[in-house]
Amino acid sequence: MITIKKDIKGLRAEEYEHPLDRKALEKLKNTPGLETLVRKFNKYSMDKILKVSHTGSNVRITEKMFPELYKLFQESCQRLDMDYHPDLYIIQEPKINAFAAGVEEPIVVITSGAYDLLDRDELIFILGHELGHVKSEHVLYHQMASYLPYIGNIIGSATLGLGSLISTSLELALLNWKRKSEFTSDRAGLLCCQNFTSVITSLMKMGGAPPEVFDRLDHNAFLQQAREFEGFDEDNFDKFAKIFSVMFATHPWTVMRAAEIENWYNYGRYGDILVRKIESGGTPFEEPLYLEGDNDQLNFCTKCGSRINKDMKFCTKCGSEIVRGGK
Repeated sequence: MITIKKDIKGLRAEEYEHPLDRKALEKLKNTPGLETLVRKFNKYSMDKILKVSHTGSNVRITEKMFPELYKLFQESCQRLDMDYHPDLYIIQEPKINAFAAGVEEPIVVITSGAYDLLDRDELIFILGHELGHVKSEHVLYHQMASYLPYIGNIIGSATLGLGSLISTSLELALLNWKRKSEFTSDRAGLLCCQNFTSVITSLMKMGGAPPEVFDRLDHNAFLQQAREFEGFDEDNFDKFAKIFSVMFATHPWTVMRAAEIENWYNYGRYGDILVRKIESGGTPFEEPLYLEGDNDQLNFCTKCGSRINKDMKFCTKCGSEIVRGGK
């Protein structure tokens, strides 16, 4: 049976942004040194340098150059109701990957590996994921996270050595937020491809599944692995190992991403967004930070992001006390 994909008219990023993304961004903005970093980033035109390096080295996708991929990308932009349609580029790289670059006029770059190894809906998921970064205006801080060590040296020379301390603190805050922003963009990717199985098989392929087994990928087995991975949190050492091992990573683990997107697909507002279900005031839903009918009870653990219910006193995943109080 062929499922007709829906363009989501009037879609706002706030409707699907992950609460941990929003919370980490608030913390990032309060991190000492961020304003200095932004000023240096702008002063040395890092955004323009990065964009020129991509547009000058990679092949731009147009109606005449890779017309099928161009059409797919334009459909993806329409599906997410993008105000701005970025240019799309392809880079010679065997691994499955994609990224967005440029703040004022963003572009999206995908690897030849993604084009070669992903099927249609998987490719739409990857494209939608990057468009999600653009729609949520993640690109500036993403670029700063990627190039902070270089900018940190510039800051250091102007702060009598204090720049190294500033850059380390900022790097941790930036990377913490960046990992959580990936959860938001995975949701955008799902809204774009509207095929949950393809989201999971995409993550499996990015996680290392070899091409010769692509026709036998078991997404249910991978989801079970993701649930078991979440269960490791019951042990304090495993919690510490998880945190430490991703401290300087730019992306969360693929199995963690699978668990998060499954949770949102099954229990979140994915279906409401597709049918454009709206609140009584006429405003599209935003992901609730608080449980329905109880404004004093958070919907997510503030420490680990696990879903909680109104009767819990402690998070069953990380053991943290549930925070109570008004918004």
